[in-house]
Amino acid sequence: MNKRSEVTKNILNYLAVFIVFSNSLIYFINDNFALRISYLIMGSLFLLWIPVMKDMAFNRVFFIPFFTLVIFSLFNVYAGLDKIELLLKQVVGISINAAWFYILIQINDYEIRKLFRIYLNISFLVALIGLFQEISFLFDFKPGYDFSYILPFWTFHPAGNILRINSILPEPSGLVVSLMPAAFASLCSLIDKSLELQTKFRSVVIMIVFILSFSSTGYAILIISLFLILINYKRTRYASAILIFTVVFAFFAFRLSPDFRVRVVDSVNILRTKTNLEDVNYSTYALFSNALVTKKSLKLSPLIGTGLGSHEISYARFIPEIKRKEGTHLVNVQDAASLFLRLLSETGVLGLGLFLFFLLRFYLRKGDRYPVDLWVVNNSIFLYFIIRLLRVGHYFTDGFFLFFWMYYFSRIKANQEQSLK
Repeated sequence: MNKRSEVTKNILNYLAVFIVFSNSLIYFINDNFALRISYLIMGSLFLLWIPVMKDMAFNRVFFIPFFTLVIFSLFNVYAGLDKIELLLKQVVGISINAAWFYILIQINDYEIRKLFRIYLNISFLVALIGLFQEISFLFDFKPGYDFSYILPFWTFHPAGNILRINSILPEPSGLVVSLMPAAFASLCSLIDKSLELQTKFRSVVIMIVFILSFSSTGYAILIISLFLILINYKRTRYASAILIFTVVFAFFAFRLSPDFRVRVVDSVNILRTKTNLEDVNYSTYALFSNALVTKKSLKLSPLIGTGLGSHEISYARFIPEIKRKEGTHLVNVQDAASLFLRLLSETGVLGLGLFLFFLLRFYLRKGDRYPVDLWVVNNSIFLYFIIRLLRVGHYFTDGFFLFFWMYYFSRIKANQEQSLK
């Protein structure tokens, strides 16, 4: 491949990976049509890929389990628990995204390291924008912190005298989800001096922005990340220091961020039955109301769920039995606010079990057997899936299948490299 072709391929790779951060780039043409930049990128690149897509076969690791879930979903359509239009929407969306990102991996000759570095580079730029956003807010420079004039699906999240950073993403929680693999890789880069994924400066910038999102879910995964690193690097003697740091950090986050404080208090009160569901904040209401809907859906069909795309039907069926917070009856009605809840609701124990089996089967443990950089890639994506299980119910947004295939092939590639030693 000549130099010009290599440069062109690299630019196209950056466009493809940028999809992870493109959720706020949605432009509403009219009430019935919204143009997503991610779809534009996918369609354009697919046309360019056609000449080099010879002899490409789809992977059965994904196809067979997915086909099984579709068959059971069709049964649920027949049983009246799902609707064919909702099922087709998910089947088409999942199939296109899974195939498209699989082709991206193949076209790049399964070079997982290269694609992950591209992701880290884009993550750094997104984090820099977030840092600029925070500084602009502190100096009251509105064009530098309020991006609603260029990003129509973007929202503003002040927290007293400080801003909850969301950079170019729609909200802080979305930023945390997209940056999760980069945050774990940054922690590893700061701890392991031999790791050459990115510079220490970039790692620090990404971590600062991740923390300034003031995302409670992000903080929880960050703590898990620290313990995962300590265990794998055999530095468990620092565990007590991490615990102390966690307590101090949580205290200051609780004091500095009203949003964080409200969510923690409301969640604790709900669990202790000291408050009514309709009296809590929107985020807590979304999670707990969808948890109740999922619980009732499981009673109808525990093994196979009620079918792909059916959660909104279950929500409409059961929400009258659940106290509704005014103005929030459509909060996460389609995605259940959590991949864990949605998988249970729509695919039952079978679907959730298949996904958890995939995570465990292709998980890479650190050790002398495998390259450390591939361990970082694999574990960073593992945490990405964990945060989605907790707080993001969509099946194919935020580049879900890019990370799906990178996770899978990081294990395959590690096994191949180990066998050559």
